[in-house]
Amino acid sequence: MFLRALTLLASAVLAGSLLAPTAAFAADQPPVDDAPTTMSTTGFNPGVTRLAGDSRYETALAISQRYTAGVPAVFVATGSNFPDALSAAAAASLVGGPLLLTPSDSLPKNVREEIQRLKPMQIYIIGGPGAVSGAVFNALKPLASKTTRLGGADRYETARTIIKNVFTSSGTALIATGRTFPDALAATGAAGVLNAPVVLVDGVASKIPDATVKLLRSLGVRSITIAGGPGAVSTGVESHAKALGFTVQRLGGASRYDTAAAINNAYFPAGSSSTMFLATGTNFPDALAGAALAGNLGAPVYVTQATCAPKPIRESVSRLGASRTVVLGGTSVVSDASARNTECAQPRPERTKPIDGWTCPTWAPIKGNASSMIYHVPGGAFYEKTNPEECFANEGAAQRAGYRKSKL
Repeated sequence: MFLRALTLLASAVLAGSLLAPTAAFAADQPPVDDAPTTMSTTGFNPGVTRLAGDSRYETALAISQRYTAGVPAVFVATGSNFPDALSAAAAASLVGGPLLLTPSDSLPKNVREEIQRLKPMQIYIIGGPGAVSGAVFNALKPLASKTTRLGGADRYETARTIIKNVFTSSGTALIATGRTFPDALAATGAAGVLNAPVVLVDGVASKIPDATVKLLRSLGVRSITIAGGPGAVSTGVESHAKALGFTVQRLGGASRYDTAAAINNAYFPAGSSSTMFLATGTNFPDALAGAALAGNLGAPVYVTQATCAPKPIRESVSRLGASRTVVLGGTSVVSDASARNTECAQPRPERTKPIDGWTCPTWAPIKGNASSMIYHVPGGAFYEKTNPEECFANEGAAQRAGYRKSKL
């Protein structure tokens, strides 16, 4: 047990985390004293490291290759949809093993070879036969001493099944909608620091399902963090959690980028992690396996736009001050500019004040005469003679402001 604790402490130090996770395993897993006594993951050099492949499956392989052989477990989920892999990411980070993706009906040769390299003690297959087929199960079974399917009738039952089989206790749980992926993805880094599960709920529901409440009680959860604003997870879910006696905080904002920044600002103070992970906020495949690795290292997960960093992300990343950025996916999904935390240009307004008494800015060249409520376009008869009170980016903007076009 002492050696296992040293292993986990080393992983936290590697990521720059101030907290050292202590994994809790389900009763059917090997005792923690039998777990590998070397670190299960390798660290990153200062600067930007890009983990990417030609497909979602190869990107997951590139991420998995950061793990050393002899991992406690490997998690395998379908790469065609996000909920099952999202549910598994926090569990994989707790156990200290990678998350690999597969097509539903066949196991790729390179995925099989990677699992053989990893030599896991256990393989968890995430989802029912409709998600990962019996043929894939049979192909995976010889690769570990134990192969277990964790699935349910829907994404929410699958999430509960994963948590029941991997987490034995947790004072905290993070709740995110199962309808979209970004909020749960951002929550996984925080979950890794807390050794906490990410619980999926139907974000538009008015309450927490009884089965989920029972699960939270069985784990000893006392506090809940809701990832996302009311548009993602309803106020009904929040009110229900409070009525059940849980301490509840909501970390969310107007967009997925605001939510990711809020989560990471709350759980990763400035200077607390030397490593951060960066994924696209518009699609899920590249990010799923990376979330498990981030959680294992106790590092935050940020989502960003393809060509630039939205303002809340830029500010949060700058505040964190991590010296190592791990980019998940190729430049088409997260550009080099995004990786450098280059802020997106702020959109210009439709109307503005003139530069001086006679001149409008080049991006808003249409002159508006407030006394007559007439606007003048460049080249018009009275354009040069008009002293504008307002300038507009286009004619539509002037018309929406109540102006009409000069007849000359």
